[in-house]
Amino acid sequence: MFRYVLTAALALSATPVFANDSIAELGTGGLILSRSDAIAMESEDLYISPEKVTVDYVFRNNTDKDVDAIVAFPMPDIEGDPNEMPAIPDGQSDNFLGFEVTIDGVAAEPQLEQKA
Repeated sequence: MFRYVLTAALALSATPVFANDSIAELGTGGLILSRSDAIAMESEDLYISPEKVTVDYVFRNNTDKDVDAIVAFPMPDIEGDPNEMPAIPDGQSDNFLGFEVTIDGVAAEPQLEQKA
């Protein structure tokens, strides 16, 4: 009996997971995430390993016109803790995490916005 109650409680407490379908704006204090009726995220495939994070998005344009939007990828804060050495692939570059963007398999140059 307890097993059935536990199973029912787990099933009822399960919440759906939604894709991260925000667009971004660059505000004075940094990124401002908002929604747009013009664009919908069809899917988001996220792969995380100790060496690499890969995300594959599919967006749908809900209008009959081209839509320009910023897709933001906030990076982790890197703190100067002498007891922890973060793994930084290229410490001499502004792109020290080795961030890459491709659109339909073609390399794209991301715009970097850094905050101290």
